Amino acid sequence: MLKEICCSDEAGWTRIAYCMLVNNICEVIAILANGNHALYLDLWACLRNTLQSYLAQFPDAKATRRIQGLLSGEPLPVKGNLLTRFLKQADRKAAYLPLYHPLGVVNGTNTQF
Repeated sequence: MLKEICCSDEAGWTRIAYCMLVNNICEVIAILANGNHALYLDLWACLRNTLQSYLAQFPDAKATRRIQGLLSGEPLPVKGNLLTRFLKQADRKAAYLPLYHPLGVVNGTNTQF
């Protein structure tokens, strides 16, 4: 019998934001920029444009609330892996810390991507 996995909207968002945005998108932006700060900010601006376009094309109250939060500079959740491993706890007990990102300050209108 398959056991259902359920969690609150907040816990789901924390996990998705951490896995998709922090573990993947932040890493890709940093790798592509390769130390070039102007390119780094341009890539964040490109992401900002993409998120704004998504909201315009696919209006949804829940998505709008989360994405507008990111666009206004709400920090991303970062899992405290070191402390979790040190205390030998399961991932589900991990604490999350704020990671500040430039989405709230980059100008998403001038990017040429």
